[in-house]
Amino acid sequence: MTSQQSDYAGAAPVSGEGSTPIAVPKPSGPTLGMRLVIFSALLLPSAVLPLLFLRRSINGLHRKVDELKVATSCLHGEFKSVMSELSVRREDHERLRAMISETREGLVHLRGETQQAQAMRIQELVASDRTHVSRLQELGTSLADIAAFMQEIELRQGFFTRKVDGKGVERLRFLAMQFEGMGKVKAATDADLVS
Repeated sequence: MTSQQSDYAGAAPVSGEGSTPIAVPKPSGPTLGMRLVIFSALLLPSAVLPLLFLRRSINGLHRKVDELKVATSCLHGEFKSVMSELSVRREDHERLRAMISETREGLVHLRGETQQAQAMRIQELVASDRTHVSRLQELGTSLADIAAFMQEIELRQGFFTRKVDGKGVERLRFLAMQFEGMGKVKAATDADLVS
């Protein structure tokens, strides 16, 4: 028992008959719970600090992702508005093209009608000028006939012709020659216009 007593040095004797004393073991070092607490105290900060930094950076990344979602939705909305505006402009462009082509066709048609109208007007003017020229020629011939008739009357009645034409016979002859000459010149000009 002496060896047991040395192991249980702090044990108190129990009173009573036939009982053996209960020995309380003396702690020789830290217990398992104490070791766990010390280990946790040393390990916990080295595990928690990176976890806190990681959580902080993850929260920052979540904020950035949320900002990117908002920016993406804004860009999507702007893209839709730009596309709708672009489609409206395309439609306007197509309408303007159609209007330009219609205007060109109308202009070509109008030019054709204008050229036809001008050609008809020129033909009418040429026909009218020919009529006037033929009338002028006829008038020149009539004036020449009248001048010849007046000269014949003067000669029959014995009137003297002066150098200054008092009765206008020479003037009538000159005017008749001009009308006949004008008719010939006009006929040649009309022939050049028509050809």
